[in-house]
Amino acid sequence: MSASFLKVGEVSQLLNVAPRTVTKWFDAGLLKGYRLPGEHGERRIYRVSFDEFVKEHNIPQPIDGSSDPPPVISSGSAGDAGPRARVRVMGFAELVSCR
Repeated sequence: MSASFLKVGEVSQLLNVAPRTVTKWFDAGLLKGYRLPGEHGERRIYRVSFDEFVKEHNIPQPIDGSSDPPPVISSGSAGDAGPRARVRVMGFAELVSCR
């Protein structure tokens, strides 16, 4: 992904969130970019802004350059009947709710 900008759909896939969430972040100024002229005014997010957003919010990213979100390992204590070393994909919204 060497483009200097990303589409809303690309960002939503990378962060495992709904496209509407990315649009709200853009409109709130959390992601910088520009809107295309025309009736719909599609948004484009600068890659640099995306990278800064990911770093600022400690969002894990895939190492291999794929668009799949990285696995997140959650583990319970040894005597806990809950999730032990269960691997699942976690989106940004879930990361925020975990804090």
